Amino acid sequence: MSLTALLSFTLSSIILAIAPGPDNIFVLTQSAMHGYKKGLAVVIGLTIGICIQSFCMVAGITALFIAIPALVTILKTIGALYLSYLCLKATQSFIKRYRSKSDANDKQVDTNTSSQEVYSQEATTSKDQDRSKNQDSSILNFKMIRRGVIMNCTNPKVQLFFLSFFTQFLPQGLGQYELMFYMSIMGLIMAMSTLVVFGSIAIFAGKLAEQFKTRLFNLIIDGSAALIFAALALYTLASEFL
Repeated sequence: MSLTALLSFTLSSIILAIAPGPDNIFVLTQSAMHGYKKGLAVVIGLTIGICIQSFCMVAGITALFIAIPALVTILKTIGALYLSYLCLKATQSFIKRYRSKSDANDKQVDTNTSSQEVYSQEATTSKDQDRSKNQDSSILNFKMIRRGVIMNCTNPKVQLFFLSFFTQFLPQGLGQYELMFYMSIMGLIMAMSTLVVFGSIAIFAGKLAEQFKTRLFNLIIDGSAALIFAALALYTLASEFL
């Protein structure tokens, strides 16, 4: 495989990563909702998913899916259900955030409570919140990576696209092991291109969202994310059943 072909493939991979699609829209919404660090965790998950998809293609598992259309349908259905779950979570976040202001206005401190008791309670609550926040941070990072993996691996179109896209850059007359080697290299190039481009999107979206951390902005982000996840779920089902 020539250096020119590898460079052409790398450039094409970067352009494809930049082009608007379900994955980079997913990264954009997650980064805006949860911050750039968790957005980067999603990118890592998507990159792992691409590596898994590349392995499936090299190992011939992709060809098996093509031969059995029912497996593709099952995978798409799982993907649509997971997107529906994310839509539900975003909707719940929207409702909770919408109600939080009115709930906060209804809360009043008991005037009979001594200042020392109030200080002690606030200190304990603060410690509990910090501990909970640290625990949630590690759990959410794992969840975000898992979201990225599931988002990528439940999209059989990625495997089908890889098969048609990779073969355009492969030279003729390759042996089996040469073919597997070059396809593995191309899979790694695709994964690295995704990591760089999607990582940039995550940092940009997360940093930008930090400048507009108002209640109204968060409500807009949560509501938009719910609509996007619902649209992606419907698109996934429509591509299979319509």
